[in-house]
Amino acid sequence: MNEMEAIFGPVIHAHTRADAIEAGDLVEAKAELVRDARLHHPVALTRAAWLDCVAWTDADTEETGAIQDEDGRLFDVLTMTRVALIGVRGGEAVATVHRIPRGERFDEDSEDGVPAVYLAVTVETDDEGRPCITVSQIGED
Repeated sequence: MNEMEAIFGPVIHAHTRADAIEAGDLVEAKAELVRDARLHHPVALTRAAWLDCVAWTDADTEETGAIQDEDGRLFDVLTMTRVALIGVRGGEAVATVHRIPRGERFDEDSEDGVPAVYLAVTVETDDEGRPCITVSQIGED
């Protein structure tokens, strides 16, 4: 019995990273794009971060007037994830991503520009103890 079990008792149920991916709570980034962004560990985004910063359909292009696609948006998130992790110790960082919001008409002449989103980047271990990266919205569990 380890120290935690001695205090809290045995684990009744554990929700693993694989469980979260299977349930759709985490969305795995395409391995090819992870490599292209020069990240060395698998990356998954929370569903909320994915919907806000990556998800894009032809209907989104029509609605916003911005020509985008999911691979391009994901690559932007992955690249800014790498930038955020440069020189960070302790496994946590904040990535700044400029993205066109879904559901809003895009005006390229706007003085406000493309709005920034701040994402939490955590380097942790997966279910087998290997390093992995999770990207989530700030304050998200």
